[in-house]
Amino acid sequence: MSRKIMLLLGGIVLFVFIFVTSIAWSKIFYGEDLNKNVEMNVLNIQLARDGNHVNTTQEYPQKEAPKGIQPYTFKVTNKSYSDSHYQILLEEEPVSNQVGYRQEDLLKRDQLNYSLVLNGKEVKNGRLSSLKNNVLDERVLQGTAENQYRLTVWVHDQVKEGEWENKYYHYKVTIKVLGE
Repeated sequence: MSRKIMLLLGGIVLFVFIFVTSIAWSKIFYGEDLNKNVEMNVLNIQLARDGNHVNTTQEYPQKEAPKGIQPYTFKVTNKSYSDSHYQILLEEEPVSNQVGYRQEDLLKRDQLNYSLVLNGKEVKNGRLSSLKNNVLDERVLQGTAENQYRLTVWVHDQVKEGEWENKYYHYKVTIKVLGE
């Protein structure tokens, strides 16, 4: 009877030894965590404000972002254990007459400036028309890290009177994961 118990305990110890060794082998030689496959390439985007459109509530066009304009805030969280490469895109939202907006009431990109703040520091600014392929920002985010963004869009100071009053610009911010 004691011989059977010793064989059973020896088998359990051998199984645990092989299991722990295989995990250690994977981490040492491949630099990967076996659990990461569950959430590989997962970026979590949290938008902190509803509605992503610009209503021209500013009193007049300005060179810098007016103080009264509420920025569009969002954060990108990498829930995986490995680095993720991503792009932030600003795309125009289609407007339908049924919503109360008409195509002729929309501002054009060359009438708008933008400022993108990453973790409290401005990283990009300029005219919306200068964006290439709608890319606002492109970064590699380390595993389990987070980036907080603030995007402000406003009518720039060279737009003439009568060209911007009571007009709108609708956009959406999307995240495109490019890989690890």
